[in-house]
Amino acid sequence: MLHKDAGELRLGALLGELTAGRAGAVPDVVTWIPPTRAALTRRGFDHARAIAEPLAASLGVPCEALLTRPAARDQRRLGRQARLQAAEEAGFVAAACTGAVLVVDDALTTGATLEAAADALRAAGATRVGVAVVARAW
Repeated sequence: MLHKDAGELRLGALLGELTAGRAGAVPDVVTWIPPTRAALTRRGFDHARAIAEPLAASLGVPCEALLTRPAARDQRRLGRQARLQAAEEAGFVAAACTGAVLVVDDALTTGATLEAAADALRAAGATRVGVAVVARAW
């Protein structure tokens, strides 16, 4: 993806605005799946945040860093079962939150990462968790 791996930063705002047009019900807050430390170092920017911030602005709601995952590892070369295991081991930690939360991620492969994030957000107080993804990977 040009935005994510080629550093085409201009695409973040466009992707966020386009995604906002498909968001459905307006959430109370928007958050995103944080990258691993290695990915952040490799890319030099947080690609999901670059989509989440303009999406939240288009919806007129706050964008907050509600998720951390201290034990996350790169999943690019993992198959389905390994991704499911990695998402479980990543151990998302969510900040206290209430209401409806929309989680942004750049790509959906197995859904394991978003499911783990949603579980953490619900445990932290979110009453509803929706997801917004830009691409579906097989």
